[in-house]
Amino acid sequence: MIPEKTKAFSLPVILLVIGGAFYVFFRQDIAGLAILPVQDLLAVVRCDTAWLSHLPCGNIMLYTLPDMLWYASLLLLQIAIIKRIGIIGLPVGCVAVALPFLWELLQYFHLIPGTYDIYDLAGYLITLIIIVTCKRKSLLQLLHSA
Repeated sequence: MIPEKTKAFSLPVILLVIGGAFYVFFRQDIAGLAILPVQDLLAVVRCDTAWLSHLPCGNIMLYTLPDMLWYASLLLLQIAIIKRIGIIGLPVGCVAVALPFLWELLQYFHLIPGTYDIYDLAGYLITLIIIVTCKRKSLLQLLHSA
């Protein structure tokens, strides 16, 4: 039997690893990976993305899905942390909810580097709806304890 504390953090870590794998295998051009001193290793695991681009949802799988996975991981971690430290963590949780939307908005106005993408916004919204729906009971308990 997996302890509840471990289970609460396992799914977010798994989602983060899967989302990160997309970047390692398919999207090594992002700034975060470019500055790591492991470029030779990354070259070994780099995969061709041409086949993905030809699939009907290939670009969504390549660009939006990894972002949805890290956002789901962030939200689930915030819920687990707020459960452990109490309502004092709620402001950080609110920042976690708004973070990707704010990030895209800053990209739209060219205040930070990156490409504004309506698909990312839709992906974040879908992720938020799924997490809120699945964790509705936990969220309501947290709000009632405030």
